[in-house]
Amino acid sequence: ESQIEGMQSGADDFISKPFHADILELRVNKLLEAKERLRMNWQNSVINQDLQMTPVFEDEFLHKATQVVIDHLDEADFDVEHLEQAMDMSKMQLYRKLKMLTSLAANEFIRSTRLQQARILLEKGSLNVSEVAYQVGFNDPAYFTRAFKKQYGLAPKTFISKK
Repeated sequence: ESQIEGMQSGADDFISKPFHADILELRVNKLLEAKERLRMNWQNSVINQDLQMTPVFEDEFLHKATQVVIDHLDEADFDVEHLEQAMDMSKMQLYRKLKMLTSLAANEFIRSTRLQQARILLEKGSLNVSEVAYQVGFNDPAYFTRAFKKQYGLAPKTFISKK
């Protein structure tokens, strides 16, 4: 009963006493491996995302955080504090959760999500680089170009010409 209650309360795993140290170590390692797979899946989705506007994630938290950023995409002043409020989390809770799942701090997560959406808009080809930069919340097209190149390895104009 306590195992069911613990799992229903949001625990990732449950082990009852008395327990064997080897089993505990295996379970911890499996949980860490699962979190690492989730983190890698998220990072791969940033790079290999197809032309959908809202990425699909296994993790509900990541889906919600990404959707919040997308909903405020054109607001250049949308920052970590706004994300904290929208997610109803403290700064440290948000930082820990994002770091664990994506290896990114909250400001990096917001920028990365903006750049994902910029990539989608650039692939559609209906806007120029400056228009895309402003549409995804960057005030400075030059900074947008540097950030895009850092994330995708190509400048936006080069990215467009290769598409």
